[in-house]
Amino acid sequence: KLTHALDYRKGAWSVFMDNSLGFGDELATTALSLNSGVENFITNTTRLLYRPSRVVKANLETSYDRRGFSNNSVIETYRVRELAEYTLWKVNGLIRRLASFGQEIELLKSQQDSVSIGDNYSAFTLFANYYPTRISLLTAKLRYERDGIDQNDILIGYLTAGLNYRKLKVSLDYSYGERTAGTSAPERTEHRWELKVTKLF
Repeated sequence: KLTHALDYRKGAWSVFMDNSLGFGDELATTALSLNSGVENFITNTTRLLYRPSRVVKANLETSYDRRGFSNNSVIETYRVRELAEYTLWKVNGLIRRLASFGQEIELLKSQQDSVSIGDNYSAFTLFANYYPTRISLLTAKLRYERDGIDQNDILIGYLTAGLNYRKLKVSLDYSYGERTAGTSAPERTEHRWELKVTKLF
């Protein structure tokens, strides 16, 4: 088994990379211990961070996992996650965060012997945070998910109002979700309210 790691930082850019390569009969690793018959594997995870200032932040993460089995079949999995966020700051007097908004994309695809095996997933999220005062927060988030295994679509909206004192945290959350009928799960609509109170001593 061979491993390689890279950690590079310069200015606003940061790059992290992890690579693993393994060969052997009935190869067993922590990541692949549930896959009997694995004889070789290649994995790569790469993270790219761009942060030129405290106003802009962007992340990109990719991963690739290839597993070869004793029956000569090959399973490959690809993952991509991207995040972009923009933050507004109040600079009159005490500098504090005023608002932030952004989006996130997640993609996953698996295939066996170059044929899709249905383990595909995608999600797209929009979010916004507003800080009226130093201790208060208002959050809104909208998320769409596509489940390739169950062949359904999920749409979820979140609203949160919170207060954050030094020894007390209070938040009220509301979420609304819709799921279309899939191959194994029926159509569903859900409303949820949640009140959280945390006391620190």
